[in-house]
Amino acid sequence: MRKFDFRLEPVLKHREILEEQAAAQKASAQNEYRHHQDILNEARNKLAGATRDDQALNPFDMFNKLAYCDYMTSEVKRRETALNVSRHKLEKCRKNLVKTMQDRSVMEKLREKKLNIYNQTVVTAEQKETDEMAVLMYNVAVNSSEPSLD
Repeated sequence: MRKFDFRLEPVLKHREILEEQAAAQKASAQNEYRHHQDILNEARNKLAGATRDDQALNPFDMFNKLAYCDYMTSEVKRRETALNVSRHKLEKCRKNLVKTMQDRSVMEKLREKKLNIYNQTVVTAEQKETDEMAVLMYNVAVNSSEPSLD
């Protein structure tokens, strides 16, 4: 009997490649998201440090401190926006990865089903061959043990 041949093997391989690419994209998006988180935390820490009232300041330093606090507030908002964009990108990549994993899984299940059918066919064919051999051997044994009437 011929060996098992899954006709959709190239499709399965392609879906595995797509899954690997989606996983790489998700990892990249996750690294980008973490980077944006770190940048945002750094900006928040700078703003918190600037708003602390450590000592009495002269008017010039007070003006500079207020200007810096305004700048850091807008910087925190800008970085929060960048983090949200990065979060949406990460979620999109995650959903894409889940979809590609499901697509590959469907193909693998189909392959397993076809392989099980093939294996059952092989077992059935081997059993049929064994049964035929047993019948032939029985007929030979019966025919050789019967006395000849001639």
